[in-house]
Amino acid sequence: MIFCFSLILDQIQEDKRMGREFEYWKDYFYVLILLAASVIGSLVGNQYMYRMNLIGLRIRTTVIGCLYRKALRISKASKEGPSLIQNPIHSLFQ
Repeated sequence: MIFCFSLILDQIQEDKRMGREFEYWKDYFYVLILLAASVIGSLVGNQYMYRMNLIGLRIRTTVIGCLYRKALRISKASKEGPSLIQNPIHSLFQ
């Protein structure tokens, strides 16, 4: 796709050097090919960026979800067992 523009421009220059005149339909044809190549390149590039952003968002969401679940497990485990502050106070009431 990158070399498409240079190949088409080389073909236009070669046609002009050979002296092929009065074939204006080729000029319009080359312009349409350049336009189509530009549109296709833009669509492919945008689709690539969309996919990469979507993958990045999914990875970020997965990592944040895993960290949040881990934090909840640690918080739950700390509530179940006695801490250093609660242990002496708790032993006084028993």
